[in-house]
Amino acid sequence: MSSLKEKFEDIPRGNIEFTCSDTEISEGLTKTDLCKKINLTSSQINQWASRLNLTPDDYLKELTGWQKPPSQRRYFPSSDTTVSDPSASNLPTSDIPDDDHQSSEQISDS
Repeated sequence: MSSLKEKFEDIPRGNIEFTCSDTEISEGLTKTDLCKKINLTSSQINQWASRLNLTPDDYLKELTGWQKPPSQRRYFPSSDTTVSDPSASNLPTSDIPDDDHQSSEQISDS
């Protein structure tokens, strides 16, 4: 039983935080690039996912919060993932679109 415990002790679980750019968020990341962000290899992901009875995609989602949509080759942040962008804090607030203002202009009296 101790060998089974040792087998699972070294497998990372839970969310691993990393930073990415707006371009990476909008264009997505390949599996290799996503693995590099969390300092793991695709082989490690595949091996550990197998040991945990998960698909590599499900395991990557657990670790990163990013998922690969069906028939896509790239991973994107899931809707419940907070993504850290190192340049975001440098943006002046005037560059942030006012969503409330835009949406009120689009409403028409029909």
